Amino acid sequence: MSVSHEDWLRYAGEDLAMARVLIGTSVPPRGPAFHAQQAVEKALKAVLVANGREVPRIHDLLSLVHRLPPVAGLPATADLDVLSDYAVDSRYPDDMPDVTDDEAHEAIETAEAVLAAVRAALGA
Repeated sequence: MSVSHEDWLRYAGEDLAMARVLIGTSVPPRGPAFHAQQAVEKALKAVLVANGREVPRIHDLLSLVHRLPPVAGLPATADLDVLSDYAVDSRYPDDMPDVTDDEAHEAIETAEAVLAAVRAALGA
């Protein structure tokens, strides 16, 4: 079964929605930050699929960005690099990042910007 770019975008939107719901609750800030990273990762993979490119099973956002055709409006790579840490490190207690509420809010803002840029680029 082939996964369409619309599927990737839908899942990205769902991850962003989860991040928004979790922020400011009793859930530690790493939870919303993780879902923000997942939203960005899936949005970038939507661009790959829409352009007929292979979707690698990686979580490094910079590596994904370097595989993309140009997408206007993407946040700075430094912002994306910070989000990459929330995907892998948050899975292992000895590497768990200490995410603050402010950092989680910034992660969500970055994810919102990425999704907006990707949706505009794909006409979605």
